Amino acid sequence: MEKPILFNTAMVQAIIEGKKIVTRRLIKNKYPNADIRFFENKYGKRLVHMQNDAPEPVKLENGWTRHSLIAMEEINKPYQVGDILYVRETWCDTSKDLKEDSELEIGDCKYIFKVDDLGEKHPIVDIDIKRWRPSIHMPKEAARVFLRVISIRAERLQEIQDSDCLKEGIREYSKAGNVIKYAVNEEQFHWFDMPRNPLEAFKILWNTTVKKDAYKEYGFEANPWVWVIEFKKVDKE
Repeated sequence: MEKPILFNTAMVQAIIEGKKIVTRRLIKNKYPNADIRFFENKYGKRLVHMQNDAPEPVKLENGWTRHSLIAMEEINKPYQVGDILYVRETWCDTSKDLKEDSELEIGDCKYIFKVDDLGEKHPIVDIDIKRWRPSIHMPKEAARVFLRVISIRAERLQEIQDSDCLKEGIREYSKAGNVIKYAVNEEQFHWFDMPRNPLEAFKILWNTTVKKDAYKEYGFEANPWVWVIEFKKVDKE
């Protein structure tokens, strides 16, 4: 099945360059009186919303428990292994979004993207673009990056390790004296501001995706539940 997935410009560039092969997506708690947790029985292990003020389970004649009937709801995975994800990214429609005095020779090119196929930037393109459209509004027909889901699992955000951060698109940079630092890209920080380990760089990256009024609930320090989605870039069929 084909489904959309949104990435910002820096992450699209990392995917194109093969630097990003995993993404973590927030699992929001739907209910104020429930916790997210794993529930396991003879049918397997699954992630659920579990009511935290529920009475003790009561066995019913049909084999169910009152707990499972009124106090638990399974959380469905947003994607399945084998799904094809088409990436929505920052884009423009050349028939509508170029400046009137633009000298770009676009030919049959209907769409232009903030990041080109080599992950490079073209200043002249930015000059001639009247407006960039947000990724959420990109139609499927404009998609040029496709990903196949290899695996998906749920875990707490702080379970991430340094090696996982590198798979998330965090890059390693070094300078004279073998000083190594980490960031999504060099433009994100001045050299002296860049973290010295991948995890710190990922913390900063994660928190840039969370609205300030939601830090307490979904910021890195809140340790929310997330879907860990591993993918592989594939050709458009």
